[in-house]
Amino acid sequence: MSEDGSLLECWLTAHGMKELHLAIDADSPAARGGDVEAIHQLRVATRRLRAALRLFAPVLPATAVTSGLEGLAALGRAIGAVRDLDVLGLAVAARARKLAPETRAALAPLEQEVARRRAVALAVLVEQLDSATWPWAWCGRSCAACGGRGGTSMRTPRRWRCTGCGCG
Repeated sequence: MSEDGSLLECWLTAHGMKELHLAIDADSPAARGGDVEAIHQLRVATRRLRAALRLFAPVLPATAVTSGLEGLAALGRAIGAVRDLDVLGLAVAARARKLAPETRAALAPLEQEVARRRAVALAVLVEQLDSATWPWAWCGRSCAACGGRGGTSMRTPRRWRCTGCGCG
């Protein structure tokens, strides 16, 4: 195969990366709402997709790999910030349950600060999810503008669009 979109499209399909990409998209609405499990699953799918891209980088178009890794890295940082605060908050809450009530009250300022920082991190994550700079996919359509190869696509809040042909 030539080093064009058809190679990446075949790879994405054959190795289930489309499913990982769709998992990222499927978990996004719940993650936007702050759902702890959705944020965790979003992080897992993002990490797996980044690892797969690195593994197959030698046989994929360099520009697709570079842009994909950059977008996923930015998304991963935003997810990681929220997830780290989720883990911290859960650890503090678990420890607090084991304390006497009068001692537990001393943790309230820490719990409030974790919640405040999480809200800020979640806002950054939502902004990142809404941006058009994270995960790319292939439109999978055949049209004159992209030569039947499909084109890289950027996620917009409402739909996919192919940067090669705009179809999506």
